[in-house]
Amino acid sequence: MYKHILQNKLPRYEWNVIDVATRARCTACSHNLDSVYGFSFICMVVLWLRGHNIREPIRIRLDKGIEFCSGSCRKLGEWHTLLGLVDAQLEPIPPGAKYLQAIVENAHRKDDESFLSIHPKFCKDSYEFLKKAQRWQDIWNTARPSYGIAMKGRTPLEKLKSHKCMIHPHVLRFPVVLLEDVIKMIGSAVDWFRLYFGVKFIKLSRNYVYDRYQVSFIGYIPQAFGLPHRRHLYLRKKSVPKYRYVLKRGNW
Repeated sequence: MYKHILQNKLPRYEWNVIDVATRARCTACSHNLDSVYGFSFICMVVLWLRGHNIREPIRIRLDKGIEFCSGSCRKLGEWHTLLGLVDAQLEPIPPGAKYLQAIVENAHRKDDESFLSIHPKFCKDSYEFLKKAQRWQDIWNTARPSYGIAMKGRTPLEKLKSHKCMIHPHVLRFPVVLLEDVIKMIGSAVDWFRLYFGVKFIKLSRNYVYDRYQVSFIGYIPQAFGLPHRRHLYLRKKSVPKYRYVLKRGNW
């Protein structure tokens, strides 16, 4: 099967975020393993959830592989800063606590048994593979029962409806995409924040400086952007109010 994947240049890597409460999943694929794809996928999931009326703080647990922060405090700090704009945070798994990945690893085993060991051999290119991956994700979220803690044999869709919250079931229809195509078309996740949140990063010696432009009339306070007071250095009054923050490298 792996030889078929290589010969037909199918995506070799699968990215998953799984909700602990409902066991719902968001999936993407890529040909390469890189932190650019890892952060872009995380941002895609967070923005997808925010666009579907999920307003609570989002906490994402991840390992320290090369596809994420690789144990780099500086990189983790930069990611925290950007994700803080949408009230999300990352929680790296400490060494020796692999059991915290049990839900994701169990999902990977199910993928190997029910999807990756069967369907790739019927795919001749990446886009046929993505179609089948989309169907597998939709089956997982809407038709496949789960017997984890508090699931009681219900599907993620049934568990979501049981909460009686104002979240549309369409949130479970996350689009399975090829991350290389996404980055090629609209840039990396840092570009998204620069475009939609007005964040501009400037590297000055050992400091990272970014300017935050206000685009609404919420008020001239850092909380309007979900940013803490302790990093509010000063405010310039121009035609568009501007906040400036200095983030020291290695001091997260």
